Amino acid sequence: MNNAGVTGIHHPQLFAPFLDLTLEAWHKVIDINLTSLFICGQAVARYMVDRKIEDRMINIGSITSFGAEQRAPNYSSSKHGVLGLTRAMAVELSPFNIIVNAIAPGMTGTEGAIPRLTKDPLLTGIERGVPLGRMGKPEEIASVAVFLASDECSYVTGAAIVVDGGYLAYERWD
Repeated sequence: MNNAGVTGIHHPQLFAPFLDLTLEAWHKVIDINLTSLFICGQAVARYMVDRKIEDRMINIGSITSFGAEQRAPNYSSSKHGVLGLTRAMAVELSPFNIIVNAIAPGMTGTEGAIPRLTKDPLLTGIERGVPLGRMGKPEEIASVAVFLASDECSYVTGAAIVVDGGYLAYERWD
């Protein structure tokens, strides 16, 4: 499981509209959200290849891997990069029978997010934009990870499973 990330919920000082974003904030988010997955993924893959370990690797992306978020060009770019890295790893590690996939969660009610979001009008917007009408639960993301790590997932590689309560599938007109 390759999971690292920084968001505007936790570190608003790193996020700004495209025209106002500093190069320092750009690099910080890219380094945390993408470069760290590259470094860890490469180290684990080398370990697995050297020991002929045939197994699974799972990267955590975001629904932002498929779209953009306002006032977060660095976050959006980093999560698009996670999807590209996942696919590149899947292609290059497949000769070693290492399967690489990603999970792309929507807004998830983690311990760190809930206290901030319950006071934020953003939560109302999230709940209106999600057909299931709520944020995801960490255990709902974990169940997808269990599937991706299982033998039942032996022919899925280079994929990203979206776990967002239908958010990306839904277009509101009101």
